[in-house]
Amino acid sequence: MATVIEVVGTGPGPRGRRRSPTIADFFRTVVEQDSERAARRHQFLAELSGTEEAGPAVS
Repeated sequence: MATVIEVVGTGPGPRGRRRSPTIADFFRTVVEQDSERAARRHQFLAELSGTEEAGPAVS
C-alpha cells in the first residue's frame, strides 16, 4: 500500500515553469522509496520462510 501525500504549491511555477525541488519533494521521494523497500522486504521474507504469511511468529 502506497502512502500519498498532497502538498499545495509543488506544481508548475509562474508561466508554466517547473519549480525547483522542495523539502516536500524530498520527503515524497523518501516515502515512495520506503514503500518500495517494504514491499521487497516482505517478498524476500516470504521466500525465506516458504510462506506468504511471512513474519517472526511464522514457523
